[in-house]
Amino acid sequence: MLSSFKDHLTQKSLVKEKYVPFYTKWVSDCYSFLNVSDSMILNLEQKMQFLKNLAKTHEEWQVKQAGSALRLALFFYVIVHHKERKIPRENKRNLYVFCLLLFTITVIYAFSILNCTPFI
Repeated sequence: MLSSFKDHLTQKSLVKEKYVPFYTKWVSDCYSFLNVSDSMILNLEQKMQFLKNLAKTHEEWQVKQAGSALRLALFFYVIVHHKERKIPRENKRNLYVFCLLLFTITVIYAFSILNCTPFI
């Protein structure tokens, strides 16, 4: 799944090409840290557990980058899941709105727990 995520980041120009290896590394590191399959969609608690652990040994900007990578991975996995299930268009819109809200809540929660300033 991670190679598809890497291709998605590159094809859609979601991050500068020079940062793509770092984004895929953060996602890979998170799954390794949690000891779960990379085909599993992570919940907020799992992401926060990884980011808290990362904050102990990495710079704040790296933790933010890792958080961004995990959010992009969530959106990617949701898109892939949709294509496989052939969900009707009207339901896709609802899910994208849900993902946007989840993203916002994740950012606010992450920064409150990590005592960081938001980058948004």
